[in-house]
Amino acid sequence: MVVASISLGNWSEFAVLKPNEWGDFLAGAFGPLAIFWLVLGFFQQGHELRHSVKALELQAKELKNSVEQQKAMVGITERQLNLDIEVRDEQNRISISRDLPYFQATAIGSAPGPGGNPTRRFRYQLTNIGADAAEVMLTLNSDLVSLSPERFNYTPKQKAHDFSITTINEPEFPKDTEILLVVSCENVRGQARMQEFKIGNFNPELLTCVPQQV
Repeated sequence: MVVASISLGNWSEFAVLKPNEWGDFLAGAFGPLAIFWLVLGFFQQGHELRHSVKALELQAKELKNSVEQQKAMVGITERQLNLDIEVRDEQNRISISRDLPYFQATAIGSAPGPGGNPTRRFRYQLTNIGADAAEVMLTLNSDLVSLSPERFNYTPKQKAHDFSITTINEPEFPKDTEILLVVSCENVRGQARMQEFKIGNFNPELLTCVPQQV
């Protein structure tokens, strides 16, 4: 009613308003404005919230990209580390191989064995073409033949040793039997190498060498 009086220009009535009527007037005059302001604030907060959500989404995307980049960098670093380890191991293998003795075996010939039994002695030569050997051991995998000698002491590079294999009660090398000669050696630092030869009435054939020669 107060608002209606003011709108009709009844200023005299407005001047003598009681306090409670002033409250009614203010509530009627500013209530819609307050509601409008509340609604406006709600929409403004919604707008800011949408911006905040988009910012969080961008941050999450950037974080995901950063994690993927870190994973890629870790993968590259791991591959590089593995490559460095392989290169180091290969360099160590080459260095050790160069510091180890390495033997070549050749057949020299054969002749009847000693005594009256039908035996035959096959002669071979073992030549060190690698580093100096502090000790050399020879072993066979068969009891059909005997080996002499079975050990050589210090053997420098280019030094050759003769050894022989004698059949036992046989005029020839045992047939249908693969006889293996194992040459085990150490250098002056105690590093070891083993070579395995297939041996017979022919030039010995190298089968294995551990570590390999480079």
